[in-house]
Amino acid sequence: MVQQGVQTQAGMLFVALCLHMGAATAGMLKVDMTSDGNGGGGDTISHSLTLVQRLEALLLQGNGSDLSLRVETPSADEVKVIQAHSLVLSLQSPVFEEILLSRNSSKLVLKESSDCAAVFDKFIRYLYCGEISLRLDQATPLHKLATKYQVTGLQQGITQYMTQNLARESTSATWRAGMSTPCRPGT
Repeated sequence: MVQQGVQTQAGMLFVALCLHMGAATAGMLKVDMTSDGNGGGGDTISHSLTLVQRLEALLLQGNGSDLSLRVETPSADEVKVIQAHSLVLSLQSPVFEEILLSRNSSKLVLKESSDCAAVFDKFIRYLYCGEISLRLDQATPLHKLATKYQVTGLQQGITQYMTQNLARESTSATWRAGMSTPCRPGT
């Protein structure tokens, strides 16, 4: 009986070690103990980080792309060409889904304002990776793109980002204004 308990512990240790080593080499494997909805416990194994990394690599390398996006400004003085995958764009945007269903070419020309064209690659990266890093000056054009292409999660995230940053800017400006106003006796 004791030997069986030691074997079980050794087996569990081996599995844990394998999972740890696999996570280190495969890009983080997340295992959660959860309820399976039927009153019993179950485990969730997630490779979402690895999946995001692979999708980002697909975008960066253009491997297997079936679509060439040509992003132009109205005056056509700025042009960006992005290799993309119609499946990813269609899954993330109902507008892209509709456009791509009716296309008959592997090239898609998109007319965007200069400020939106400047951040279009960030917008596409969000569609692939589900995250974006941005500066406050990029928020408005990214929000315009999210609205135009009906990417609700990005719209909501940028609205929250702008609200938080504008509130911070407002508080900071109020504080600076208060610091520059000299105190007078009796006030």
